[in-house]
Amino acid sequence: MVSFMDNIVSIEPIDRDRSRWTVKAPAGREVSWESVITKDVPGEEITWQSAEGADVANSAGSSFAMLGGAAPRAPP
Repeated sequence: MVSFMDNIVSIEPIDRDRSRWTVKAPAGREVSWESVITKDVPGEEITWQSAEGADVANSAGSSFAMLGGAAPRAPP
């Protein structure tokens, strides 16, 4: 995902359902928080939210579609 979300500096796996996200912030700073996968349907959809107590509260997701028989990828 880092390749199409240009504000993301890194996503580091912690375990199967958790990761540490680091993103660009205003004034040349970076902000990090822990995120938890809330739904994972392989090849179809993934959603996540910040872990309880995170400095940056957020949630997001991505769904994927088959394009011409190719492997699943995020829609444009």
